[in-house]
Amino acid sequence: MGKIQLRHPRDDTGGLRPPAIIGDKKGAASTRRLGHSPELLGELRETVPVPIRAVHVVRNPFDTIASRRNLKETWQEYGIEKYFANADNVELISEMLDEDELFRLYHEDLIDDTAGVLSDLCSFLGVDASEEYLAACDDFVFDSAKQTREEIDWTDEEIERINQKSQQYDWLSHYSFDE
Repeated sequence: MGKIQLRHPRDDTGGLRPPAIIGDKKGAASTRRLGHSPELLGELRETVPVPIRAVHVVRNPFDTIASRRNLKETWQEYGIEKYFANADNVELISEMLDEDELFRLYHEDLIDDTAGVLSDLCSFLGVDASEEYLAACDDFVFDSAKQTREEIDWTDEEIERINQKSQQYDWLSHYSFDE
């Protein structure tokens, strides 16, 4: 794996501005990369001049797996295994992070209390969240979660396997097919 690269914008004098936030929206790829090479987290800590803040977005595993099955043919046969391999990586990374470095954002909580959850998230990130911003986000977020699990024909074995495997993770243990 290559070294972590950091690019800064320039300030008005042509000098480099220190970054306030460095982000990556490709959670699954980052999770796989850190899961396979956990030493990259230490390298990241040494490279970036801002505190590490990880946001883990959690959704019912049945909906996540169903959504991926709808998008990628390879998930038809191996989706459950891929999902829980990723969950293992998330668990490993979570253990490597300090308590103040990880924010778990539950999908249904975001839908139920968009402004409250985003206010907490912005506070965690050290970013101001105006009332206007929170209201605009609240207007943008769906009123209810799409339950893509209902679009898939599940076998009883698949449902049981996902239910059992979900119990291995504190952050998934409250989910079920019938949620």
